[in-house]
Amino acid sequence: MKEKAQDVQELQQKISQLQTIVELGRAMTSSINGEDLYRTMLKKISDLLKPSSWALLLYDEHRKQLYYEMIVNDPQVDREKFLALGEGIPGWVAKHQTSVFFQPHQPCILPPELTQYERRSFLCVPLSSKGLFQGLIHLHRDSKDKPFTASDLTQLEELAQFMAIGIENYRHIQRIEELTIKDDLTQLYNSRYLHHVLDREIDLSKRYKREFSVIFFDLDHFKSVNDLHGHVYGSELLKEVGKIVDDNIRSTDYAARYGGDEFVIILPETPKSEGIELAERLRSVIEKNQFLSEKNKDIRFTASFGVATFPNDAHEKDQIIQMADDAMYSAKKISRNRVISISSKS
Repeated sequence: MKEKAQDVQELQQKISQLQTIVELGRAMTSSINGEDLYRTMLKKISDLLKPSSWALLLYDEHRKQLYYEMIVNDPQVDREKFLALGEGIPGWVAKHQTSVFFQPHQPCILPPELTQYERRSFLCVPLSSKGLFQGLIHLHRDSKDKPFTASDLTQLEELAQFMAIGIENYRHIQRIEELTIKDDLTQLYNSRYLHHVLDREIDLSKRYKREFSVIFFDLDHFKSVNDLHGHVYGSELLKEVGKIVDDNIRSTDYAARYGGDEFVIILPETPKSEGIELAERLRSVIEKNQFLSEKNKDIRFTASFGVATFPNDAHEKDQIIQMADDAMYSAKKISRNRVISISSKS
């Protein structure tokens, strides 16, 4: 009877798993919104494996780092943090492409330094589709709950195959959509999409009474680069500027090439003081950078920045860009290679 009961339990577990796979398939074919897709995936897995908290981390191919796409019931995790391959438990799993399950005080394939302070059982499984690493899923159970088992790990690995396909397909759709909103040269957003973001941020600002900041900058004497080295090198230099911007902003910020050598950055829920701080950091990085070193060139130049904040400095979309642009031109008139905000002009 005991064996029969065990067989029934295993059959019920398999049925639940198959139901989850079917529901994941439906989510993959019906969801066009990434957040809805990820939330549905994790909800179905949560229903099956009953974690107390879980996280979905995706792999940023450009940065070569992991970032938290979704976190549930784990306030200790810093959602804004990027993880290098090999960093922490998720980074180790990503680097080695190896699934793990952990039970406190039990042997584990992870290095001891990664688990010596762990008090919770967890599963961590990489997500790969067609040989391409997409990210990973990390599930925890509280210490008062039954620890995860090897059987739980096997179930999650099987489900992870379907999750990876869904993520890969959605990212493919994203890449197609990005062709219409990204600048071909710098891979930052184009000015058309920038205006869409501004419309949304202004609406959110008015609705929830919160501010956002705008940085407008362009490169000092950029024409001389084209004149001395040619437009090909000028284009390569703009690419490098785009990368500097992308490397120094938050995942929640929006950077766009506005036109020529002009760039605009939108900083949601950011006061002017923080906008000035970011602009100053970018100014310093650009000033110190050796551009086109891979082309055996040593080009040095600077940039001038203007910062404005909505709704303190403006109440309409065109006004906020104009204010930041005016502040930038004030910086150029004074000495170039500096940051000016609306309130600091005098």
